[in-house]
Amino acid sequence: MALETVLSPLTSGHQVSIHASPLTLTINLDAAVLFDSGQADLLPTARTLLAHVAASLKALPPPFTIELQGYTDNVPITTAQFRSNWSLSAERAVSVVQLFVDGGLDGNRLTAQGFGEFEPIADNATDSGRAKNRRVVIVIRAPDVQSPPGP
Repeated sequence: MALETVLSPLTSGHQVSIHASPLTLTINLDAAVLFDSGQADLLPTARTLLAHVAASLKALPPPFTIELQGYTDNVPITTAQFRSNWSLSAERAVSVVQLFVDGGLDGNRLTAQGFGEFEPIADNATDSGRAKNRRVVIVIRAPDVQSPPGP
């Protein structure tokens, strides 16, 4: 199943965006689609969606790598489970990595990164801006194949 087909209900609702460049495909997922506020456990609907994404990604040949990046807004969090936005963002990325591994993706091709509030894509001064900053990004990287040197 193609990624565009899997994600189309969410792209039309602006909960997911997809950006392609020559060697990279980036899928930006609104955290509200994946997690309850301040949590890193995937929602049941997110598990289903991401299982389909994982199935699509399994078709990629081994040189492709997949990065899972977690981001938050700048509202401080301090709970028994998460000391900071950084730890929340990292754990959210790890939750998606674990689901992908459970879905059969090779762990050698996956990385999890937590960026906390440090790379916002919108203004944290508004509710809508903070909502855009709470996200998980899937970055699929093709191998950079260089042409062999000429004779």
